[in-house]
Amino acid sequence: MGSFASEEVQVQVRSHLLGKRYLIVLDNLQLDNWGDIRGCFPEHNNGSCILVTTTHFDRYVFNGLKIYIHSMTLLDPNESWDLFCRTLSKGSMSRSPELEKIRGNIIEICDGLPLTIVVVAKRLSKCNDVLKKWEKIKKEIESLGILDRNTLIFHYNKLSQILKVCFLYLGVFPKRKEIQVKNLIGLWIAEGYFEPLEFEKKESQGYPYLQELIERRLVLICNQNSNGKIKTCRMHSAMHSFCVGEAQKEGIFCAVNTLQHSGLPLSDFANSSRWLSLCKHSFDYYVLFSSNKPRSIFFFDEDPKTFVPFKLLRVLAFVPSPFLQRVSMHLGDLIFLRYLFISKRFEGLGNILSKTPNLQTLIVSSDEPQIGAPTIHLPSTIWKLPQLRHLELGDMYTMDPPCTVKAKLQTLSWVSPTHCGMEVFPNLRKLKIFYKDDLEFNRTHGSSSNPIILENFGYLKQLQRLKISVSVSCAVVYTERFMCPLQLQKLSLSGMNLSKRDLTVIGMLPELKVLKLENAFLERVWEVVEGGFRELRFLLVKDKNLLQFLADEKSFKHLERLVL
Repeated sequence: MGSFASEEVQVQVRSHLLGKRYLIVLDNLQLDNWGDIRGCFPEHNNGSCILVTTTHFDRYVFNGLKIYIHSMTLLDPNESWDLFCRTLSKGSMSRSPELEKIRGNIIEICDGLPLTIVVVAKRLSKCNDVLKKWEKIKKEIESLGILDRNTLIFHYNKLSQILKVCFLYLGVFPKRKEIQVKNLIGLWIAEGYFEPLEFEKKESQGYPYLQELIERRLVLICNQNSNGKIKTCRMHSAMHSFCVGEAQKEGIFCAVNTLQHSGLPLSDFANSSRWLSLCKHSFDYYVLFSSNKPRSIFFFDEDPKTFVPFKLLRVLAFVPSPFLQRVSMHLGDLIFLRYLFISKRFEGLGNILSKTPNLQTLIVSSDEPQIGAPTIHLPSTIWKLPQLRHLELGDMYTMDPPCTVKAKLQTLSWVSPTHCGMEVFPNLRKLKIFYKDDLEFNRTHGSSSNPIILENFGYLKQLQRLKISVSVSCAVVYTERFMCPLQLQKLSLSGMNLSKRDLTVIGMLPELKVLKLENAFLERVWEVVEGGFRELRFLLVKDKNLLQFLADEKSFKHLERLVL
């Protein structure tokens, strides 16, 4: 590339190509060099084309050019095995019964990466004892990954310091783990990786860092939401091994195999690094010891029978509730905690919250269905947490609304009382409300079921995403007509019994991109008012009672996906 930088060479190449129809292939282009060679290629509309392969695409580098992007994807299991067999047949060994026995294992470990599949096939084709050789190869892949390590180090060193930290942080998740993007960015924020901006801007600040890691092929997209944003991601297993190795070299990460070290006190490990990950894994990572105490602990074991020191912790993520019950006497050490993610319903949550004055994010999540389960009433002292910005309790907890304005709160997910004025949450951006008839609570307190008074959400001037779910046993009462803030982008309604007037109001929202309606219609025919839902991209309708859906050509002008 150095010779192309000279103006004389650029002129020679350009004059040779001028007036001709050409196809130029630039393989493994480093984008820093594009500016040096761009002048070599004349721009004229005669069908000429430049084909570029690169590990990091940046559309701003190619600004002004007509471009088509093809992102390479991993091979599926059938494609992986087909490539393996084709590579194998070129060697001295054909498919054997031993290979069929480990077929699934080979596909899983190679994880769809063509280079790894080819290398494994070539190495197995040159041995006599396939099973013994495979065990050796498998351990090598698990520990190092079969990739050109020098190339990985080169691309890693090209990252900015903040991108390096964000990349290494992905190593705390188990290999092949699908990661929720919103949780990942929330963890980055709790760790303090971003510049001290206004908090409401930090979430949007974290997303571009993830996008750049994806563009550099260091992180893979798993799922996208209905609005096109990345919902879940993961790291390729070979990349994960490299990531973990680099983090351990820096002395900031320790992964403990709880199956192999179940009898050891975790204090031996906890003093070894800044991040401590507890997981069940077939390969035991190396452990580096130093004088630092952990700032973050991640639980990927259902209930590790160990004790972890809590002093200096900022992050306690994916922690199982049985563990918290067992170590409840030590919870007073959580004074520095910013981020708490509990993986299951936990009865003693109120006790924890009284001892976490610096908590910014609280998430209680459960994969278990909560239908029919009584909600747990939390004390209203939760609203006294001065730094609380994200509160996600789902349909497991209820509490009395705050008496004062909570201006810092950005995210709220909870079981609402029968009425709560939304004006106390002026800066909410994401809101999920579950209205449910708590039979157990009513029976205990000798009260009967009350009708649900639907809020006026027009007070929430910053709200972008709203989800309302009403239990089938609840009656809904509107204090006034259904109102939503004008800047709302995503709306999900379930069990609402919306009238034609309510649907007309929703259809006029100027920024609405995603709408999901489930058992939400009062009438059996939905006739969309002319010109409604002009900016909507995604519409989901799920309702057994709805018989007819009518819309004219002036409505849904930008609709891309319709799910009925």
